[in-house]
Amino acid sequence: MLYRFMRCETLLSSLLLCASLSAQTLEHEIVLDDGNPATSDSAFGIVLDPDGVHAYVALCGDLSPFPLPPAPWAPTWNNDQVVKLDLVSGLPVAQATVGHFPEDLAVTLDAGGQTRHVWVANSSGGTVSVLTPDLTAVATVNLPACFGQTYGAIFPFGISASSDGSRVYVLGTGCGTIDVIDSDPASPTFAQVVTSFSVPNAFGRLAWLSSTDLVVPVTNYVYNPALGFADGSTTGFTVVDVTNPASQTTWMITPFVQFAYPSITDLEVMPNGLVLAAVGYGNTPEVMEVDPWTGVVTRQLDLGTQTGVGLHGVAVTADGETAAVTAFNGTEVALLDLVSFTVRSIVMTGGVGTIPKPNEVVFTADESRLAITLQGLLSGGGARVLVFEALPGFDLTLATDPVVALGTPGMFAIDDVEAGQDVTVFVSLGPGPTSAGAYTILLDAPFFPLFTLTGNLAGNAVTTLTPASPALVGTTFFFQAATLDGSGALRLSNSASTAIN
Repeated sequence: MLYRFMRCETLLSSLLLCASLSAQTLEHEIVLDDGNPATSDSAFGIVLDPDGVHAYVALCGDLSPFPLPPAPWAPTWNNDQVVKLDLVSGLPVAQATVGHFPEDLAVTLDAGGQTRHVWVANSSGGTVSVLTPDLTAVATVNLPACFGQTYGAIFPFGISASSDGSRVYVLGTGCGTIDVIDSDPASPTFAQVVTSFSVPNAFGRLAWLSSTDLVVPVTNYVYNPALGFADGSTTGFTVVDVTNPASQTTWMITPFVQFAYPSITDLEVMPNGLVLAAVGYGNTPEVMEVDPWTGVVTRQLDLGTQTGVGLHGVAVTADGETAAVTAFNGTEVALLDLVSFTVRSIVMTGGVGTIPKPNEVVFTADESRLAITLQGLLSGGGARVLVFEALPGFDLTLATDPVVALGTPGMFAIDDVEAGQDVTVFVSLGPGPTSAGAYTILLDAPFFPLFTLTGNLAGNAVTTLTPASPALVGTTFFFQAATLDGSGALRLSNSASTAIN
């Protein structure tokens, strides 16, 4: 067997193949500033645009001190801006004014699957702002106040759109009410609250179990009359059939422990239909996987001292293999392997002595990047959104049909390609190349470029080839893929083979 060793820079103009080790790296630190030194710039929620490139971020400020309602909120502690970001370039592209203390955002889509409107829950304002994708104001929705009060008593937080885009659901944390907004621009009641329903003890971000079943975090603070205050809490979630809101099932997934106050601020429904919930502010930070139909905790992970106890934001990749969880009272974001239910790595969002307060987190649609909003007070002023790349688990993979009959199409499926980046598949009669060192690869047979594809928005590339020549029968071909990321990093896939019969 012939072994040939080459330095990477001499091999096919550096295309093959020096695979870099996967360890997340900071790609962009995006500073957001509304230009007004009298207001505090802090980033809260973030939602992705379906174009795979942009995201919308709410600039909220800090929690308002006195004076309390009905007097106006102290303006120096509030903000009222939404920013549209290009996550690939790391640049803001648009900014708009909304209501006071915007927290979370949702998007509704047009018939082509692109953003039709951006919906912003303004907590202190008690309103929802409606914007176009370029952040032009469309409408302001006034939400019904709690208990007959007027100013800001509803405090909207979680917001989510139905799968058909006809309704937007907004959770008012002040009284456990979900307001339903007509989000169909062709409707005569567009941008109006058409109904409301109660979910007792509701607080947090919303998720969809199905097109009609909404998952709502709930926390019950247990009042102790002997002490005169709640001496603990239990937390879980309620599943609501939005076509019949009276049909609700609540699962409390933590036991009562005196003077422990666990709560769920965020959760996600994973591709396998289970709920992933981040339980924070108890005795220890925990991530739980829960069956939403039975309430059974199927797996749980105690993060211990790896993160702060105040778990706050959750995101799951589209393939259901990786999750990110933020610790609001720490500097950490935990990246989890959902297959083994273990910690992949810990992302630090600030140095020693900083208070970054990582709030919300999202993966890009192609799973190549992780964006984190920071709500803390940071040196230099301005809010921050951190964008990380080279994430653990984002590994170029190639799958082929192991056997293909002559005249029958054979499939090539490539996963974890950055959207818009090219990936080339090489063919050989041997299973090489393989890495043999930092600058060296090992070949046992010549290899040649076979075809090049471009990663789609989901980070995939698929094609077929049909063997036509009878001379190919009985031959086994070996394939590997290589891609150049936008950062310039080269990545090599696994080897795959196909036999022709």
